Amino acid sequence: MHTFKSDFIRRINATPSTEWVKMLENEGTDAGRIFYHNMLLFPFDGYGQKSLFVVLNAGGIRKYTKRNYENSRPCIIHLDPNQQVVAHHDFNNIADKLRTWLNKMWREKSAYTNDSRIVPFNHRSMPLCRPRGTYPSKSFFWLFSIGV
Repeated sequence: MHTFKSDFIRRINATPSTEWVKMLENEGTDAGRIFYHNMLLFPFDGYGQKSLFVVLNAGGIRKYTKRNYENSRPCIIHLDPNQQVVAHHDFNNIADKLRTWLNKMWREKSAYTNDSRIVPFNHRSMPLCRPRGTYPSKSFFWLFSIGV
């Protein structure tokens, strides 16, 4: 499991994709190493509304698309204790940005660095899931927002 800082999603929205690898390295994270984690946690503070994006099994995306994958399906889970849609907290746009970021990191770790057609992460291979129901207390999300 790897947890990113609570401003990470906002920073990838504000940073050109050509700078994403450098941005990761400045945090001490190797772009290729993120795919060794089964779970990537992205706490998000959308201007006061806190939620958590969880990327599961990103490293198994190639095996999954070849249909010989035995683990859980790669996906993005969005946990939002408020379950509201607000302008700065558009979960579909954020999921798209995370997929774009994952594709860039995938190309960076592979031999296809300059081939923009290599996009294993898309809506079908890594769907966005938004579970409904009861969530842990809001203090659970506050822990992630302070970088725990």
